[in-house]
Amino acid sequence: MEGHLLTHDLAAVELRMVRDTEDAEEFLRWLGERRPGILAIDTETTGLDWWTSHFTRLVQFGDAEVGWTVSVRDWRGLIKIALDRWIAGGQPVGMWNDKFDQHALETEGLPTIPWHSVHDGLRLHHIENPARAHGLKPSSVAEWGEGVGYGEKLLKAGFREHGWNWATVPEEFPPYGIYAALDTVLTARQIDRILPAITARGMRSAYEVEMASAAILYGSERRGLRIDPAYTLALRDAWTAEIEQLRASLRLLGIDNPSSSRQVATALKYGGWDPEEFTEGGQPKTGEAVLRGVMAELGVNAEIATMIVRYRRLVKWSKAYLDRFLSKADDTWHVHPSINTMGARTGRMSVTGPPLQTLPRGPEIRHCILPEEGETLFKIDYDSQELRVFAHFSNEPAMIQAFKEGMDPHKLTASMVYGVPQEEVVKSQRDTAKNTRYARLYGAGPAKIAETASASTVMSGGQPVTEAEIKAFIVKLEAEFPGEAEFVKHLDLIGRQRLADDGVPYVWTYGGRYMPADPDKVYSLLNYLIQGSCADILKRKIIDLDAAGYGDWIMVPVHDELLFSVPYGEEGEMPKILTMMEEREAFKAPLTCEMSGPYSSWGWSYV
Repeated sequence: MEGHLLTHDLAAVELRMVRDTEDAEEFLRWLGERRPGILAIDTETTGLDWWTSHFTRLVQFGDAEVGWTVSVRDWRGLIKIALDRWIAGGQPVGMWNDKFDQHALETEGLPTIPWHSVHDGLRLHHIENPARAHGLKPSSVAEWGEGVGYGEKLLKAGFREHGWNWATVPEEFPPYGIYAALDTVLTARQIDRILPAITARGMRSAYEVEMASAAILYGSERRGLRIDPAYTLALRDAWTAEIEQLRASLRLLGIDNPSSSRQVATALKYGGWDPEEFTEGGQPKTGEAVLRGVMAELGVNAEIATMIVRYRRLVKWSKAYLDRFLSKADDTWHVHPSINTMGARTGRMSVTGPPLQTLPRGPEIRHCILPEEGETLFKIDYDSQELRVFAHFSNEPAMIQAFKEGMDPHKLTASMVYGVPQEEVVKSQRDTAKNTRYARLYGAGPAKIAETASASTVMSGGQPVTEAEIKAFIVKLEAEFPGEAEFVKHLDLIGRQRLADDGVPYVWTYGGRYMPADPDKVYSLLNYLIQGSCADILKRKIIDLDAAGYGDWIMVPVHDELLFSVPYGEEGEMPKILTMMEEREAFKAPLTCEMSGPYSSWGWSYV
């Protein structure tokens, strides 16, 4: 493969593929050359399921000027020699989404790069500026122009013309090689650019925390989550039968397709429903929030809305979770979710494949997930972590004292705002206090808070909360907790001053990460500060746990919760882990956790 002219800045890039022994010898000579920047390694695969056989098709090597593509099918021995030589030299390696490429190498029996030698461009790019898009191609376009997409455009055109996909495109197809080899060049250039920049800005330590926690959670991904196939299949069969029963009942009410907003709206209007919210196309909205409002009414409307909500939930949950558990499990009945250690702009983690961050509350789906054989399951969850971190930053004495005394922060809030003793606070008052506090941290206004609070109270059999009630609640909240209100104002002033001075409003998280907001959303800095700092805390605790020898027990992080699979006889170690996760000195409001277990499945922790 000859070099290809991409843009002026990339005119000197040379992209090559190993086709014969002469190419192989040239590749190894090139690999042994001294280079001023980093060597990047990448893989091309059949898809995303890295635990499947024959998954990795190509391995690419490149620096800022040259990229090589090597076929696993034809040159597995050469790839192994190259990796062994580089690893033996102890030199750093750059990757983009390193956990995926390490899985791809390991699945094929190829040497993986020692984690202490890896730099990840994706995490570096997020550390540099979390507000940007972090894909390799989009981020590279911003630096070197549209020409970086040259190979991708040709490759996708070939896909369309020949009906190929990532598993079937011929390795000899030139655009496939161009696309693959160029990724290593772009990765090397991005890392060469960003690593010195974030070091100069004092963010090297924050980056190292991200890298260390990702390496630990790579092990969690590799081990996977053990599934109970018999229970999962039985639950799916039961839900499938219920879905069919709901469809039959809805047909009698004039709804052939429960997923059709038009049909649902028509049936509801026949029952006397007067819609208030509409789509841009003028159709009534029939999302779950709307239907839950309808469920508070009487007559056929409530019956239809209840069945539609249940039907849609079961269809969604079956597809997103049960079908995935059954179809994507490996030969040992383990699924391997992707733990995105910087899944959100704030740096909080997310879990996909399946999306465990959005699991419905309750035990049914969680019962599918078991500890390892010969082990038992424990859960440790932070207590009101966001509110405690907010109390720390705002230095609000009432909340700090409440947390030190072990009070329920939501009952305390409701008690002070409504002027009743804590023991007389009713559930609807506590729910409103909780929803208002958290929604304000997330940057929501009174209208959105009212919508969220209403959904919660309606589910509990109460009445919707109005926007006017929320506004009045907020006024009293700020009067009773003045430190919080003052801190929010202070943060807003800082953000606006930085916007004027630097062109962007931003804060620094507890762990030293730069967190910018959009210029028209300075109010979001509160959310970024709190959420970003909570992310820092959890990742540092994961590193501490691993250093103490408990890293291999971590199953998966979900929100502020860690699941552990603990060998029989080692349960006595869990109180030590609990103590390590808590933080009682560094913050003005102690960060405490709740531990529960042992359990035979994750679901028992929600019963």
